[in-house]
Amino acid sequence: MESIKRLGIFILIFAFSLVLLLKEPFIGIADNSDYYRVIQPLGFKPEISNRYFYAYNFYTVNDMSSEDIKGSLSNIISPKVENDNEYFSTQFIFIKVSMIINYLLKIVLGKSPEIFNIKILGILYAAIYSYGLCLFLTNINFKYKYINYLFLIIALVILCDMGYLLYFNSFFGEAAIIASLMITLGLLTAIIKTESKIKSLFYIILFYIFALALTGAKVANTPIGILIGIFSLALFIVKADWLSRAVILIGSILIICFSIFYYTNAPRWMSQVNNYQSIFFGITKDSNEPEKDLEKLSIPLKYLPLTNTHGFLDHGEFDIYSDEFQKEVYDNATFLDILKFYFLNPSRAVEKLKLSADSSVIIRPSYLGNCSKEDEPERLSFTERFSLWSNIRKNALGYAFYIIVSYSVLFFIINIYEIINNIKQYDYENTAFAFAALLLFLTTMSQFVLPIIGNGEADLQKHMLLFNLCFDIMILVGICWLINNFYTKTVSAVVLTAFVVFCIAIFIQTANEETKETGTLKIGQYIYLGSYKNEPLKWVVLNKDENGYLLWFDNTVEYMEFDYSDETNSDNIYGSNNWIESDVRRWLFEFKSNFNDEEKLLIKDVKLKNILSYNNIEKSIGGNRPFYWNSITSYVSQNYNTDAYYNYSAESVFLLDVYQLQKYVYENKISLKKQERYWLRTPYYSSESMVRIVDKDGFVYHKDANVKAGVIPAVYIDENVSAIEGDGTYTSPIAIEKSRR
Repeated sequence: MESIKRLGIFILIFAFSLVLLLKEPFIGIADNSDYYRVIQPLGFKPEISNRYFYAYNFYTVNDMSSEDIKGSLSNIISPKVENDNEYFSTQFIFIKVSMIINYLLKIVLGKSPEIFNIKILGILYAAIYSYGLCLFLTNINFKYKYINYLFLIIALVILCDMGYLLYFNSFFGEAAIIASLMITLGLLTAIIKTESKIKSLFYIILFYIFALALTGAKVANTPIGILIGIFSLALFIVKADWLSRAVILIGSILIICFSIFYYTNAPRWMSQVNNYQSIFFGITKDSNEPEKDLEKLSIPLKYLPLTNTHGFLDHGEFDIYSDEFQKEVYDNATFLDILKFYFLNPSRAVEKLKLSADSSVIIRPSYLGNCSKEDEPERLSFTERFSLWSNIRKNALGYAFYIIVSYSVLFFIINIYEIINNIKQYDYENTAFAFAALLLFLTTMSQFVLPIIGNGEADLQKHMLLFNLCFDIMILVGICWLINNFYTKTVSAVVLTAFVVFCIAIFIQTANEETKETGTLKIGQYIYLGSYKNEPLKWVVLNKDENGYLLWFDNTVEYMEFDYSDETNSDNIYGSNNWIESDVRRWLFEFKSNFNDEEKLLIKDVKLKNILSYNNIEKSIGGNRPFYWNSITSYVSQNYNTDAYYNYSAESVFLLDVYQLQKYVYENKISLKKQERYWLRTPYYSSESMVRIVDKDGFVYHKDANVKAGVIPAVYIDENVSAIEGDGTYTSPIAIEKSRR
């Protein structure tokens, strides 16, 4: 009966996952340049056109010319190609298995075996993931059936969110990590619950196989392998027979040794890039005293110009792969040295962890498209298929650090309490479960701190994926604990403590916020100024500075292209991201006609700073670095005020840029979410056509200039104004006039 129930739940989860993954139109995740090191040594022909923008369903395998099946399968298992990047990952095993399945299916169906359908890989990952989730759910039982069903639904909403499943239709190592982690966790619960020695032994062997797959999927996972090797010894508590214990001991030793071997044999170039980014795009990035940071790390100050740069930029006179650089930089700032730096500078560590926390609110990378070119001509488009949990998570922006810390502290305290309590009661099964929860907690915390320590801020959103999955599983474990202890006094104490801790954390955050005095008008007040299409224009006050009051229209006034066509470059078919020459700027110049003569006198002509993309840096009057990308609204301004390329322009009616959005909208807690996406005037540096936009979720992405988005004007008005009527609320905006003195 139990086997039938388990099979039914597996089929349900697997079928649900397949519907999400295989339903047309095709969705996946676009390549960010990582694909090459994975698929090149496996014999694929890399698809480099439209990288970042489109997900691809089909890929070409180079050497499938063998006439016999044996020869073709041999080419798959052992491709006759050089491994250009000397890169190895256990991910290769999953891909090769899917290649074999793909080849055999194509032969049976009479189709070209050279074409690999990535959906085959997605199905393989989905099967492994579904089985792991099935084991996890069926080994957690509640008293009432309806609670089991409710918990199943909650688990599906969280763990089958497309933010996770999308990776299965990709060549990213994260796909192997997600699938391996889930089945490792599921097998761990099965080992604890299973009494049959034969089944238990089978689960133990599978557990270590997939634990090795998890560890070897990425070099960054090696600490997890060591944690698994140590904590899996706790299975001795529930497995008393000598054979099971022998296999557990051998498996633990093997995974610890493999972790050390894999870490020490990582490609030198990869270790160097990661180390570089942990220093210059981590410790010294946005530092007020980068020279002192380098001195603390014993790095010569001649490398100070590299501050705020990542490993894939032009480093001028410095060769970051040279022996000299290795000796003077990397040898003085190893992983342990960087860990020590943050330990001795806790305020800097907290600052970086807040960034990590805010970066973790987005599950899928927000700079990689999900759709194919055939199905969605608009580049860099995202799917909303089964993304409820992804959208819920985004609402934690600004509070994520406090939520993570508060919940993690409570989880740890309860976990230790459960271990001690169960040991006292000789409850071996629940003691083992408590140690499994402790392993989950330590894995989660390691993935919270290691990305920023090991790789700086580079690609941080994607690097937080494993933390996201582990933390979401921690949430499910917490829900499970609450349900099982619902009527105990412990739950009341925990809920009360959690509420108090979170309130204190939020109070500390809000207490540090300054109240800004702005004169006649106050930040956040609404005013009337002008009319458009016979409707009064309602503006919100964002700031007051030397230019006067900065006003931002309450909603979009039009839905149009930023720039329909690039008149300076016929090869660019997507429009220009140069604000000064854009169509929307010309349209806003004409928009001034919607104000009467008195209102026009209030509107000021001001000089504004404009960030430039790579193709316009010859027009810059300052800056020496690209403007770095971040979609997290609280960090979107990046190096705007330090070293990004820029120029100035004279404006009267204009669009906000990323700095104004972060500083005056987000930080002043003015709603930036609108019913439709809207333009900013800031370009995406790495493109000649893409411009930053704010989407309906309030995060800042980028789109080609020739697509349509909302236009929200901004203006500066004279500070010498008087209120005629209205109290400044949304329903009663202030009518203003120029002060008479």
